Amino acid sequence: MNNLEKLEIKRLLKELYFIESDYEYKNELINQLELEFIDSVNNYLDNHPTLKEAFDDKINQRFQETINKKIEESKKEVAIVEKEIIEVDPKVKKLYREIVKKTHPDKVKDSDLNDLYIESTKYYEKGDILSIYKICDELNLEYEFGLEENELIKNKITSYKEKIELLQSTFTWKWSSTEDSSKNQIIEDYIKIQLFR
Repeated sequence: MNNLEKLEIKRLLKELYFIESDYEYKNELINQLELEFIDSVNNYLDNHPTLKEAFDDKINQRFQETINKKIEESKKEVAIVEKEIIEVDPKVKKLYREIVKKTHPDKVKDSDLNDLYIESTKYYEKGDILSIYKICDELNLEYEFGLEENELIKNKITSYKEKIELLQSTFTWKWSSTEDSSKNQIIEDYIKIQLFR
């Protein structure tokens, strides 16, 4: 692998790490804002009792339908669950061994490195080669990179971009990022969709 190819790989991995971090941030933000949004919806409904009654009826109906569906599905499920066994790619195994040499608590007395050992063990057990590469980058370990990994990274980047778009299309996101004067309109739109869905 020549230097230009290595640079391109590093660029792709950095793009992946950035977009993954951006997704995690926005997901956490949505989770925190969700409670505020629901409180605002409830406050709005409290000021409109007739609408609140219809909304509560619809939510309760949907809740009951979900429970009934889960009961039916559980009757159809097979009681035996087979544990999925992930075969570890030899490349992952080799990189994991290199990481262990630099991070294992029996060999190194550095809590940051020991944390990397714990992380890498989780990734190794999952067969997550991209996360293993990330740790290799942090430890300045060399690794070979194939076309499969290149495609895997590009697919993951695309997946994270789609997830971010989905987060930003939610009512919570729209509500949190709009001016106060428009917040009630978003709440009303949310209620309408819930009622007529």
